[in-house]
Amino acid sequence: MSETPVKPLIYCFSGSPFVWRALIALQEKGIGYEAKWISRMSGEHRSPEMLALNPRGRLPILRYGDVTLYESMAICLFLELEHPEPPLIPRSTAGRARTLVLASEASYLESETDDAILFALGAKTDDGDPEPRKAAFRKVHTEMARWEIHLGDGGDYFVGDDLSLADVVVFPGVAFLVRTGLTLSKRTPRLAAWYERMVERPSVRASWPPHWLQSEGVDAGYDKISL
Repeated sequence: MSETPVKPLIYCFSGSPFVWRALIALQEKGIGYEAKWISRMSGEHRSPEMLALNPRGRLPILRYGDVTLYESMAICLFLELEHPEPPLIPRSTAGRARTLVLASEASYLESETDDAILFALGAKTDDGDPEPRKAAFRKVHTEMARWEIHLGDGGDYFVGDDLSLADVVVFPGVAFLVRTGLTLSKRTPRLAAWYERMVERPSVRASWPPHWLQSEGVDAGYDKISL
């Protein structure tokens, strides 16, 4: 395991699934770090100083000694390479392959649920036609059904009985849906049990979005539609 020359600094939005996955990875690796929380409304992430770190103006950004990284998957993989213990990518060929496939497939979790979340947060409105909202909510349930299948019947996590990068990457997106009213246990009981196991992990509890601790989510009505 390499030595971190200084305590890593990570720039964060509260509630961002991408930030959260990087924080969970840091916690699981037992890496001490400093988190700098930035308000989206402040616009600080698009300041010249921050754009010099990430020209796309997005978070997370990790300062690791003399190295600066952005993009959450890059950060997670970098941490795995720098701190291989405890592993988030299994040693077996099959386990490694499955982990990387599912961690990559998590990008669909964002694209397939983005419209629903925008409706849930009020960023999109019905404009008198309820069908787009219903279609967006149906996509959420379809996507959750896929992850229910991925869990299968063999193991507490996506790749057997041990936490992997797949769990770290997928969990924040599912948690965001739960906060906006999705009930997992009705249609996806395995996913619901996995979610509860993840919630109890010290890494997840220690990195829980600060503003979520101070406010309740919304009920978007995901479960009030016919599939």
